[in-house]
Amino acid sequence: ELNEINGIYIKVIAPYEEDGVKYGVGDELFITGKTHRMYFPRPEHAIIKYGDQEKHHAVAIPAGEARYVLDRLTGKITLQRGPDVFLPDPRTQVVVRRVLDPRTVALWFPGNEAAIEYNRRLMMTAQQGQNMVTEEEEGSGLRRKKERGRMDRPAGAPQAQAAPVPASFAGDDFTRNQNFTGPRTIILDTRYEGAVAIDVWTGYAVLVVGKLGERKVVTGPHTHLLEYDETLQVLELSTGVPKRGDKPLRTVYLRTLNNKVSDEVRAETRDLVRVSLRLSYRVNFEGEPAKWFEVENYVKFLTDHMRSMIRHAVKQRGIEDFYANAVTILRDVILGPQGEGGKRAGRVFVENGMRIYDVEILDVTIGDDSIAALLVGAQHAVVQQTLALAAEQRKLRFTEESEAVARKIT
Repeated sequence: ELNEINGIYIKVIAPYEEDGVKYGVGDELFITGKTHRMYFPRPEHAIIKYGDQEKHHAVAIPAGEARYVLDRLTGKITLQRGPDVFLPDPRTQVVVRRVLDPRTVALWFPGNEAAIEYNRRLMMTAQQGQNMVTEEEEGSGLRRKKERGRMDRPAGAPQAQAAPVPASFAGDDFTRNQNFTGPRTIILDTRYEGAVAIDVWTGYAVLVVGKLGERKVVTGPHTHLLEYDETLQVLELSTGVPKRGDKPLRTVYLRTLNNKVSDEVRAETRDLVRVSLRLSYRVNFEGEPAKWFEVENYVKFLTDHMRSMIRHAVKQRGIEDFYANAVTILRDVILGPQGEGGKRAGRVFVENGMRIYDVEILDVTIGDDSIAALLVGAQHAVVQQTLALAAEQRKLRFTEESEAVARKIT
């Protein structure tokens, strides 16, 4: 008995003719329920089995997922996308699974230990030198594991016993189950069975690269199904404060919106006083997405350029002037002068479409403690003088108003 979602794989072992069609020795047929609801064996037919499996069954592919299908004649691997109940033709098609090495899994799926373990098992199942495993190989591995479990069962384990036949009544009887029998239910857990799916979150982007040189930027929110020959471009980003390149962060996900890059800049003023600046840049990637990945380490590219500009600007100022106006000076250098409405254009990097749209000046530290103490003392003196002057001015106004009131009374 066959239906539309299963079939049998036949090898012709003797020539014959049926419905005007001639079949020769060695011909292969795939008979499904679409053409034969009932299959009656012929002496000219031999069933090709994979293990102990006579029937080939379809696989369910939910919406948003896919399976890798290998063409056995051409070697081309394509994506069979869902929603679909896909019945591969064993004469030409094989459903395969892509095996990822642990380093790639850690990059594409950070912190997903289950994915690392699953791909490790696939690597053990696949033959040496291959980066794929067929559904049959994976299924046979599971069957062997189950058979070992049955063999390990103790000899004295209880076996199912047939129900005794009652002797009190010789006629037919009907026994109905007192419990509700629900409909047949299956559980679809296709998380690791289909094509590799990359979930790109809002505000992130990935660069998909094909083996033939194709490049495509995928921006979130989106789920992208990788073709069998597609990989993701890896970025190496400087880390630490100040930013350094000796321990880069490897990632495939580029933060394109509301990105934050922190850095520390050491500079020297015109009067040879060293200062340390802690900054936090706010960054967006704008324009053509294809340019976003033109710079592999955009963090180093940004911080190196801004350090040079900031050091040049600080060198033009004396320490007293710079310390008093550090925020305004730095914002003018990084974001540009204020325009109409007090808005600043920001700093644009045409090389990769990066734009600094805001900056936070977190701290300004003077390297020489004695000069810092003098500046603080001078600021205190200015504040004291300002307060004393304000007090004298208030006293003067009080005296003038008092005399004016006295003259009016007299």
